[in-house]
Amino acid sequence: MTEDKTVITEASNVLAEKLVKTKKYQELESLKKKINKNPDDRKLLKDYQEKTNMIAMMGGINFSDDNQLEQLKEKINDNKTVSAYLKAEEAWEKYLEELFVEIGNELEFDFLGSLGGGCC
Repeated sequence: MTEDKTVITEASNVLAEKLVKTKKYQELESLKKKINKNPDDRKLLKDYQEKTNMIAMMGGINFSDDNQLEQLKEKINDNKTVSAYLKAEEAWEKYLEELFVEIGNELEFDFLGSLGGGCC
């Protein structure tokens, strides 16, 4: 391993250690543990993630998918734990995006743009 790579790996490890100590990450992990303890919550989350991933891979939504997704969203809205988890996951993803923007600004590089992220 080159010296540069060693320094970057060490810095990455420090960053990861700091990230797992953040309130956002702790909340996400706590909710994940709650969901994993409840088979119904686990199934609801899995069904929702599978449906949204399938729609994303297919590049769109058809009438049947739309109805199924709406039914899942209604169930999620009625489920405090899964709903809170999805909100926490969204907040965590936004936090990481902001982090990538900050790193990109320091490097004068658009990580999100290069990864195809961001809007539109």
